[in-house]
Order: sequence, then C-alpha cells, then structure tokens
Amino acid sequence: MRRVLFLLASVFALYGAYGQSLSGEVTNSQNGNPLAFVNILFDQSGGGVSSDIDGHFKIENINEIEYLRFTYVGFYDTIIAVKSIKGEFLKLRMCPKNYLLSEVKITSGENPAHRIVQLCVKNRKYNNPEKRTSFSYRAYHKMIFTAASTAEHQSESIAKGKTNLSKAPIAKQITGKDTSINTKEPDGFSENIFKNQHLFVMESVSERSYQRPDKNYEKVIGTKVSGLKDPFFVMIATQFQSFSFYKPSINILDKNYINPISQGSIRKYYFILEDTIFQGKDSVFVISFRPYKGTNFDGLKGVLYINSNHFAIQNVIAEPAKKEDSFGVKIQQKYEQVKGGYWFPVQLNTNIEFYTINLNDEQLVGIGKSYLREIKVNESMKGVHFSNIVLDIDNKAAKQDSTFWERNRVMQLDSLELKTYEVLDSISETENLDKKLWVLLSLSNGYIPVGAVNMEIDKFIQFNNFEGFRLGLSLKTNEIISRRIQIGAYAAYGFSDYQWKYGGSLDFTLHQASETRLSIQYKHDVAESAAQETFSSSSFYNSDLYRNFLIREMNYMDFLKLELGFRALNNFSWKLAYQYFEKSASLQSAIPPPSQSMDPGPKTLFQEVYVESRFAYKEKIVRNQFYRFSLGTKYPVLNLRYTYGAYANESDINTNPNYSRIEAQLSKSFFIRFLGKSSFTLRGGRIFADKNIPWYQLYNGRGSYARFYLESPNSFGTMRMNEFLSDQYISVFYRHDFGSLLFGDKRFVPHPELITNFTIGLLSHQYNHLKYRTLEKGYFESGIMFNSILKSGISSIGIGFMYRYGPYALPTLWDNFSYKFTLGFAL
Repeated sequence: MRRVLFLLASVFALYGAYGQSLSGEVTNSQNGNPLAFVNILFDQSGGGVSSDIDGHFKIENINEIEYLRFTYVGFYDTIIAVKSIKGEFLKLRMCPKNYLLSEVKITSGENPAHRIVQLCVKNRKYNNPEKRTSFSYRAYHKMIFTAASTAEHQSESIAKGKTNLSKAPIAKQITGKDTSINTKEPDGFSENIFKNQHLFVMESVSERSYQRPDKNYEKVIGTKVSGLKDPFFVMIATQFQSFSFYKPSINILDKNYINPISQGSIRKYYFILEDTIFQGKDSVFVISFRPYKGTNFDGLKGVLYINSNHFAIQNVIAEPAKKEDSFGVKIQQKYEQVKGGYWFPVQLNTNIEFYTINLNDEQLVGIGKSYLREIKVNESMKGVHFSNIVLDIDNKAAKQDSTFWERNRVMQLDSLELKTYEVLDSISETENLDKKLWVLLSLSNGYIPVGAVNMEIDKFIQFNNFEGFRLGLSLKTNEIISRRIQIGAYAAYGFSDYQWKYGGSLDFTLHQASETRLSIQYKHDVAESAAQETFSSSSFYNSDLYRNFLIREMNYMDFLKLELGFRALNNFSWKLAYQYFEKSASLQSAIPPPSQSMDPGPKTLFQEVYVESRFAYKEKIVRNQFYRFSLGTKYPVLNLRYTYGAYANESDINTNPNYSRIEAQLSKSFFIRFLGKSSFTLRGGRIFADKNIPWYQLYNGRGSYARFYLESPNSFGTMRMNEFLSDQYISVFYRHDFGSLLFGDKRFVPHPELITNFTIGLLSHQYNHLKYRTLEKGYFESGIMFNSILKSGISSIGIGFMYRYGPYALPTLWDNFSYKFTLGFAL
C-alpha cells in the first residue's frame, strides 16, 4: 500500500511539474495601460508566446523553463527567473524608454524588414478578409470613458485577487536597472471622485454579414448605455477605426492615413525588424514603422507582427505619427486563423486620450474594445437582404435582459463598470438624462428645444444686403407632441426693407422605412432673384450660407407648396411637388450700379409642378425606429430636377406661353494618396421658353464678390453679384486640399488649398431695361487658400485670394482680385 501511495504521489508530482501553467498581465509602468503583443521568449530557444491585445498571457508547462525574457518595442527588455515567481499569476510592469532611437541609415544591402513588408503587401489581397466571397460574425463592443487614473486603477484591480506577488524585486532590466512588480495605487487616486466608477459605459452586440465586393449589413441586437435608454450612441464603438488593416488608407476617427502595408510604402515609411519569434512551424516578424523624417503626409507609427504563414498581419499597433492638438488615439488589432485557414480580425481596440478635457484635473480617456466571434468565411448568405441600410438597430435592442448580456459578454463586468451602471441609471431616473441628451442633439442640429417646440437658432438673426438685419422667430413642434406630425410657424422683420415675413408648415411622416413624407408649406417672404438651384439642404453649419450676406437682389413672394418625398428603388430618393406662387420684381435694378432703380411692376402668378431625384450609388444608411441618416457614399452624387411651369394670370398666358426647366448637379470628393483631398461640383441648368419670361426666373452667375470676405464654396469669389444673366449655363467648381502634406501640421503653419472655377452660359432673349452681361465666352477664376493658420480643437481660420482672368477679366488688375477668410469646423 505504501508503494502504491508513493507511486500516486510521484505521478501527481510529475503532473504538477510538467503541467503547471502561468498566467499574467503586462502593463506600462508609467500609466498602468495594458501592453498588447509583448514578446515573451523562453530561455535562449527563440520560441515563446505573446501577450494578447489586452496584455494577458498564458504559458503552459512553466517548470520546463528557466527564465522568461519580455521584449517590447520602445520598452526596456525584462528578464525574470521562473523560480522567483510566486503563485500562478504574474503582474509585470515594463518601463518605457525615455528617448527616441535615431534613424539608422542602411548603407549597404537591403533593409531586412523591406522584404517582409513587400511580401505582406504582395499577399494583402489574399489575406484581406474583405476580399473573401463572404463572411459573417457576431461582435461584442464595449466603450468606456473615464479619468486616466481610474483606467489604471481598473487595470490594477483586475490583477488583485489573481496574484500573490512578492514585494522583492524579481525582474531585472537588460540595462542593469532594478524594477519591482507591484500593485501600488497611483498617487492621489484615493481622493479622486472617479475611484469607484467610470464616467460612462456602453455596450452593444451586433451581427454583421458581408458579401463581395462591398455589400454590408450589420444589425445591432443589443444595446446598453449607462444612464440612457436612447440607443443613439450605439454606432460609436464600431466607427472608430477601419475593420481591417489592408486597405490603402486606414480610417481612424473619420480621418484617412496612408497604410504602411500598401504599394510604395517602403519609400514613405521607415521600417525596422525589431525581433523574430518562433511559433510552431511559423515565424512572427516584429517590425516597427514610422514615416521618414522630412516627409509630410498623414501617416501612422507603430508595430506590425507579420506571420510567415501567407505573410499575414497577426497583430498591429498604430497611432497617428503627428500629434493632434486636442486628442490622441491608438488602435490595436488582433488576427487569428479561422476555419479554412484564413486570417481574420478577432479583436479591435481603440484608446483615446482627450488632451483638452479634464475631470478633477485629470485627463479624460476613452477605451473601446470589439470582440468578433462565430466567424464564418465563404459560406452562403441566404436569407440576408443587402440594401443601402448598413447599420440597423433593432427596436428591442435596448430592452435585452441580463441573460442576453451574460451570454454575449466576452468577460463579465468588473466592480467599476457595475458601479457606473448603478450610479448613472439612478441619476438618470432623477435627472432625466435622456431628455438632456435629446436637448444636446437638438442643439447640434440647430434647434433650441423649449417644451414641445423647437426654436431654430439660425432664424433669430440674419443679414443680407436687401433686408439688412433680419430678426425672427421660427418654431416647430417636436416628438413630445408627435413623431409623425410636425407643425411649424415663423415670423421675421427686415430693418432695411421695413417688411414683415411669415409662414407656416405642416409635415406628415407617412411611412418611416421608406422615408415617405408629405409637406404643406406657405410663406410670405423674399427669395433671391434669378437664383440657381444648389440642391443643398438648409443647415446651421452649411458654409454656403456665407454667400447669403451678400445678396441684394430679391423678390417678394407669396408661396404655397405641396410636396411628397420618398425613397424608391435602390440608391434613389424622390420628390414630387406642386407649387403656386406670386412674385413681384425687386425694388432695385438687377445689375450694378445699385443706385439705379426700377418700377417693381405688376405681380406675376406662377404655378409649377416638378419631379426631383437624388441618385447616391451605394449610399450607406443607418436607421433605428426613430432616426435615419446617411453616412455618405464614395461615389458621385447626382441631383436632377425637371420643372414644368405656367402663368396663372390670364393676361400673361396670352403673351407668355408655358415654360419648363431642367437642373442638375453632380458632386464628388475623393482622397488621393500622398496628395490630399480633391472635390468637384458640376452644376447646370436650362430654361425652355418660346418668349421672354421674367428675368428674376432666369439664372444669375452665382457670384460672391466682396473685396474682403468669407470664402463661400461653390460660388465665384471674383464675380460681382448679379453681374451675369443666363437661361442656360454649366459651372464647374474644383478644389484640392493638401492638408498638412506640404508644410506639416504645426501651429501657425498653413494647409494650402487650390481652387479653380469655370462657368459658361447663354441668354436666348434680350432684356432691354436691364444692364447685364452674358457668359458665352466663359468665365475663369483661380486662387489659393491657406487654411488652418489659426486653429483650436473645434475650429480653424485661414486666409487666401481669388483671381479673375480670361475673356471677362476687368481692365484694372487689382479689380480682378478678391481676398478671402476661410472658416472651418471640426464637426
């Protein structure tokens, strides 16, 4: 019996010796942030493991290893003797280097990192998940906003209870410095009001389906936001960064950066092969990257982990190479091989530091994590309906119970996160946070909500050269009364024309899914004479409004319109309308000099019907049961309107026959690698009429001249107001923004933008009582804007000029110049 017991003891001893494992977490000693993808090498073998994207690691059979070597780019190497580790969990703090490595010049031979990077670029189409026939997955997203010390405390608290750490120094830097592994709280944290909770926590669960080349559908089936019931913020966690790291440009917080894994990147990026790790039959090459010194483009810096298996990206850490003034952001992506041997992202992290926002003198940080599971590649997409809806929020998403969240969370909430939900949900009930959020959203859309009505901010005070200062009040009912019916009314008074303007509207939402709306509108107001159709929706932040200050030719009108808007057919939205209006000629001459005047003459009655279509190919739409908005499209957007009109006056019908007009606009913006962003707008219109129609129903040239004034995009900055008159025209507006590519992104350093505009037009009939010019010879102007000379976190100011040349250049040289200020908003 004693022999049997001894044998059993020996077996358990051997099992313990060869089966004992070690888990742990690696963090930054300065701020407590987890370090993703730290290399953990075993003895001198070259083999080892890596920490995961959250800094966690696990080593099997630890007793077979004498010491562990931790290596990480930008940090001191750390060696730990296995026998000095107490317990089965190791919490290691690595020390960052306090200096930057100087750029090494390769004087002979090829940079060894270049061959690996080029092989990765060569295989990017094979490894890119979006080049597969199809894929689907379920994702769990979590986003936390908190104080910096709270984030560190959370990291430390997770380790507590898992580890029995020795207070003796057991790690030794290669440099000879000693470091201790500890869990000491940061100084002053105990007095921080965020010690026990975060500022904000939100979670969501979504199911995504993809079919090549670019069909996407993601449905959010669960949302949970601390203190809020409205799922408005649910899309935030999925919009911070590009889904994979293989596109030519990587999108981070709506800004495009040149991908180091793209054609020609070795001429722009400096790569260093930092380390090589052996994982079974494969090798993992650890390569750091950053833009070459002296280059100016929107680039990234970080570390790539490239696996020799198809030379695929296994891990990546990246952040903008140029530091922003208001915030910093770092992304991390982890890839694994799934069924079929394909590499696929399984976790995406985004860390944000807000430099200009403090909580009790502490920096605000955001920590976002997305975990992808149930991944299926190249399987049938039967039953999935692809359309323009790319993100759909289920009506029951915010009502999921605890069983749903226990089933879908990758890891259970810790005490800080649970406390955040508890406190904010309690505050929400007493302070009505959902209503306050609704107020903020209304303000961002240009409204001030007062009970059941919204006041339009931009209607309080306006100015133009016809009315002078215009004071007014515009009210519209909001969803407190009804989400399907909206009643509006407004009144305004012009202090130069001494006239009241007023109107009202009634809007019905007939069908939410197809955006079918019926609108009835009446107004007694003024409208610009001979205005071109711009197809731009009225917006509180629309820069086209800058031109409105300069308008001095207007018509009084009484206007009644009935309009039906809806979506039908993929990519199309439509408007059908009937409008009946009365116009009188303006009180001033249509053409300079303004001292001339004319008899307004009799009023003219018109009635028109029109059909308008907007075609946005593969436009991305986000919707829930209450909201629906566009994320835009990478293709040109086409607007087209056909109008048929007739005179309502019996006397006018005999002398002026019916007329029709067709108007169109094509617009597109696109990013050019290493060059910046280009955009163009092509606009045109033509009126068909056998005889003269009133001049104010034609087209002016859309000038926006003032010697010193704000630059108004898609108008002619050197053309005088109402200088030209046409009944058919074509205009082209082109601009290219180099951003920081030429001169960098430092303070008081301009971002150059080149502008060229052109228009040509004809006038079929003469208007002898007016002084005007025609555009048959073609009008040209070009200029340059130096944007962002002065900038803050939310706005920027620049200067520039436009120059007029060609057949319509003015005799005096300086009269061809106009000087502009530029104003931009980061919204």
